[in-house]
Amino acid sequence: MKAEEQCQTGIARSVRCYSDSMAYIDSAIAADESYALPRLVKAWMLQSDRETTVSEKVSQLIAEVEERLPVHTGYEAELLSALTLSREGKSIESATVLEQMLYKSPTDVYLHKIVQDEIFWLGKSQWMRDITERAAPIWQETSADYGVFLSYRAFANEEAGYLDDAERFGRAALEIDPGDIWGAHAVAHTLLMKGETLQGVECLEELSIHWG
Repeated sequence: MKAEEQCQTGIARSVRCYSDSMAYIDSAIAADESYALPRLVKAWMLQSDRETTVSEKVSQLIAEVEERLPVHTGYEAELLSALTLSREGKSIESATVLEQMLYKSPTDVYLHKIVQDEIFWLGKSQWMRDITERAAPIWQETSADYGVFLSYRAFANEEAGYLDDAERFGRAALEIDPGDIWGAHAVAHTLLMKGETLQGVECLEELSIHWG
């Protein structure tokens, strides 16, 4: 598998919350010394967790990406700009850059993931919901990533308090892919917040057969 394919596989598995996504990204880095994107994706993975123990590694990856992006325009450059702002503690500015990217590419599920991660730490749940709802009419149900988008839409609605919508979107995501961890996560949160704990337990027990 070529570096580009490994990187795209890693991204696809990351948005679906697979535990092996980092392994694909590391393989892409090892396969092509000059390739900036997998280093950028890995830096975002580490930054999104907000773990201080990886702070130096994120800084190192940013430096490596900067060396490999001589032209500071385009998709990777915008991702780098948002990452640098996040790294500097400017999460509102970082999320704003990502939101602007989604105006241009509303069906980029990777952007939905990282902007949701960034806004989550800010506690601005209505902003998170606004972004997914703005993009929703653009999505086609036939898209390979439609179910994944629904799971992010479900979580955004749950966090913003739109519990019935959140459950509906989450269950729709799970109908497409019963192994959708983020969809299950959103539905579980929603049922707990609605006081339907037993239904939540039953739901997770039914879904657990699809988890590794």
